[in-house]
Amino acid sequence: MRTFLRTILAVLMPLVFAASVSRAADLPRTELRMAFPSVGALISNQVGTILQNTDLFKQHGFDAKITPLPLGRELKVALVSGQVDVILTSEANFIVLLGEGYDCYAISSLGTGGRMALVVKKDSKIQSIAELRGKQVATIFGTSLHQPAVEWLSRDGLKPGQDVQLLNMRGMGPMNSAFASGDISAMVTFDPFLLDGLKKNEYRMLEKTDMDLIVVMSAAYANKHPGVIQAFNATLKEAAFYMATHKSQANQWASTLSGTSVASLDEGSKFNANYRATTLAGVSIGISKRFRHKLAQSGEFLFREKLINKKVQVDNYIRDLQ
Repeated sequence: MRTFLRTILAVLMPLVFAASVSRAADLPRTELRMAFPSVGALISNQVGTILQNTDLFKQHGFDAKITPLPLGRELKVALVSGQVDVILTSEANFIVLLGEGYDCYAISSLGTGGRMALVVKKDSKIQSIAELRGKQVATIFGTSLHQPAVEWLSRDGLKPGQDVQLLNMRGMGPMNSAFASGDISAMVTFDPFLLDGLKKNEYRMLEKTDMDLIVVMSAAYANKHPGVIQAFNATLKEAAFYMATHKSQANQWASTLSGTSVASLDEGSKFNANYRATTLAGVSIGISKRFRHKLAQSGEFLFREKLINKKVQVDNYIRDLQ
């Protein structure tokens, strides 16, 4: 009798499993459009290309279209115009979106995307921030590179616009050109550009800090799809763990897209805790109290500088459900 039952089960179980797989494949999937930075980005770049090249979204019930876009400006435009539902970006872009009246949520953070630094040329006679008095310093207003520049200069007794000329550049290309030609004395740059300049012995850092990454979802999309934040974050967490456990592959994918060398991607990403994770449980994508405070400070700074139209109550727009 027992032998007969075992035989029946052996025959039926594969059929039951196949039927369940077939039903799962037939279930409707949530459509999702996501964009991530394709140039000059660490971690977001690797995670974005992992989501492009694996079926992680499909495993979590998404029918996803993933688009790489060059810079934060293009990412914000794509979200506001309704071309995408989610963007992987950096801290200040989230605040700018809210400050301009766009309704969106911060749903998670991949951690640090490397360092930002105020740099001078390696052979510059300038040895400290205080020695930038009367000089020209370049940054990009309204981005994550802006607030640190103002804070570093102010901390050392230099008032932008009076003691030092703080220039607003349109992008890293023009800023790098002005720096190379000697038209500016210092600039704020970030990894992997910072790392490349240091490796080539072109830069010397006067000050540095971390750039924090954030994932932003359209509020309309989140409200239309209950439970989508949890499903998205579960996918994102697995993608970050895939990055940590398949570094060579992830960096090769990202290098092919961005043009950044595999070696620079690997070295610059080591500042990110998730890049060193050894278990899925060791991956953290939550928005910490420290980061919330940083976002609030960013909102105050951008409003004070008249770069956004309204004050932002950041905590009202954080939905980091994991």
